[in-house]
Amino acid sequence: MMKDSSFRKADAFIGSQSRDLGSLFAKIRSLAALNQKISGYLAPEIAPYCQAANLTGGKLIFTVANGSIATRLRFMSADLLRQFSCDPGLKHIRLIECKVRLTSSSAAPRPSAAGTRNMPLLARETAELVREMAESITDPKLRAIMERIANRTDTKTA
Repeated sequence: MMKDSSFRKADAFIGSQSRDLGSLFAKIRSLAALNQKISGYLAPEIAPYCQAANLTGGKLIFTVANGSIATRLRFMSADLLRQFSCDPGLKHIRLIECKVRLTSSSAAPRPSAAGTRNMPLLARETAELVREMAESITDPKLRAIMERIANRTDTKTA
């Protein structure tokens, strides 16, 4: 079966970046699984505003919507660490750090109807790369998704 030229263009790009993209996608999958697991431990009123951003060397870094949520999470951190110590998948976490996610709006981001958080803006170069990839995709739904992602550009980056 011969691939059409649009698939070859996307495959060539992905192939040239496969090691970097593979590790990036693995990290994204790992953080998504971690977020799903940890959200069950968080208080329901703050869970939508907290996101595990990194886990390295036993330190879990959360990005949170605002200072109020960060303060509440810091107060809860000792209890969370005790609960994590009883979970085989989380017992290696020894420290929790909170970082406030900077947004253009002063209001905390609200989860969408699908439960996803606001997607961060892309640098112009990244958006252009995503747009080029979208052009090589023949599936109309996937192409539309990629184009929407590419339109989330940070106008401040050069």
